[in-house]
Amino acid sequence: MIEDNIINKEANERTVLVGLATKAQNEIKANEYLDELAFLARTAGAEPEKRFVQKMDYPNPRTYVGTGKLEEIRQYVEDNEIGLVIFDDDLSPKQVANIERELKVKILDRSVLFTTSICSSKWGRLTFTTCTRTSASLNSSSVC
Repeated sequence: MIEDNIINKEANERTVLVGLATKAQNEIKANEYLDELAFLARTAGAEPEKRFVQKMDYPNPRTYVGTGKLEEIRQYVEDNEIGLVIFDDDLSPKQVANIERELKVKILDRSVLFTTSICSSKWGRLTFTTCTRTSASLNSSSVC
């Protein structure tokens, strides 16, 4: 797994967003979710440059999007020196590994991005620090 800093805030890391339009979530709704994802990405220090939306009945269990769309994303990432691709839904560890292997850049999903956005805010850092200190003082292995 590619593990550098999650998002390179100093450089406003150039980012691509990826979502799906399904029977349950039409293209209009998918784009609304990508608007929200773009906001979260900016909050975390990324700079969304392009969106890819694929129409599918359900996510590909191996790579979330189909092979043709993944190739289109790979080509854009390579041609435009993109460092990060963010997916609108949660990805399995296997999907992340497969996508990273194909795209050769950092991959985040909505949940990781949300956590990154919260923890990068002043309130989030304070809450996380307080939470982890409280857990440590209680000899608990959990984090709030």
